[in-house]
Amino acid sequence: MYIDWAHRYLPRCFAVCSFIINPLFIYMILKDTNMNMGNYKYLVLYFSIFNMSCSLCDLFVPVGIYNYQYAGYLSGTNVNQRLRYVQDSFMRYYGQDPMELNIVIAQYWDASPDLIRDTWIGIGLLSIVSFASLLIIVLFGFLIVSELRNQILFLSANTRRQQTQLTIALVIQTITPTVACFLPCFFSWYQPMFGINVGQWLQNTSSIVMSMFPVIDPLSTIFVLPTFRRQVKNVLFRTAKSKTNSATTPSRATRTNATCF
Repeated sequence: MYIDWAHRYLPRCFAVCSFIINPLFIYMILKDTNMNMGNYKYLVLYFSIFNMSCSLCDLFVPVGIYNYQYAGYLSGTNVNQRLRYVQDSFMRYYGQDPMELNIVIAQYWDASPDLIRDTWIGIGLLSIVSFASLLIIVLFGFLIVSELRNQILFLSANTRRQQTQLTIALVIQTITPTVACFLPCFFSWYQPMFGINVGQWLQNTSSIVMSMFPVIDPLSTIFVLPTFRRQVKNVLFRTAKSKTNSATTPSRATRTNATCF
């Protein structure tokens, strides 16, 4: 279903970038033997694989968010009563009949008690799972920082510096999914619950922001950890140097041939 050019092409561009950046990130992690990352290495590898799986979903199942009065939808199974509720507005905005699409609609008001009850139960369970995930992230982050503070007197200066850098990277990796994934979901769930209408541009932007997560996540770690930054600089420097050498070599050969002649 076509919404606009940004919604169609930007997630695909981010998916392609994800399949380029994440494998390079995995290569840098496995190649770098100077930095002792410990078990954090395996956590970052899992993040990279998860990022590429998210990008794969963006390619095959693009996410679209649409809110109308007291209802919002993603994709999924068909419920005729809810589809009729958004049918006129949906056709005006997208030019397509929702009765011909497979979608999931969460309707909070203006429906039968059974549909409203199912909506509140479903959104309630999703909210519990989401808040539990955030709570676990914050809790384990706090435990990690506390453990590092307890062991700081027994660590060398180099190890303390590395642990501080890894902690900063972990904090950024916690903030990134919160902003790029959880907030758009909460926004799409709760906006129609309170009858708030802020315009379709913000709803379309939410799905685009979600597709940026697999790209931002590895880049944030690369820019925070100096050892990864140096690897990127070395690669870029070698690439630029090789291009310079290939450009200057023919001119030198030409001068030599002219002198010999």
